[in-house]
Amino acid sequence: MDISQFFSKPGLFAFFFKSFAIVLSFIYLIYVLTVYRQTQVMLKTLIDQNEKIILLISAIQIALALILIFLSIFVL
Repeated sequence: MDISQFFSKPGLFAFFFKSFAIVLSFIYLIYVLTVYRQTQVMLKTLIDQNEKIILLISAIQIALALILIFLSIFVL
């Protein structure tokens, strides 16, 4: 069996692509949650007038990570 025939099956490629997308989406969510926690610690240490904007940007990243997970599970 030729290796090109193995990867030419659409179901197998779709399975690997979807599983790769799901795993990377969860890794990105873990990363975003870590950045959000670090942002909270940083804002406790430093006093900044724009702390609400910084927290908003971090919260938007969490929302985008959750949307990415939803898309990778249900749409792909």
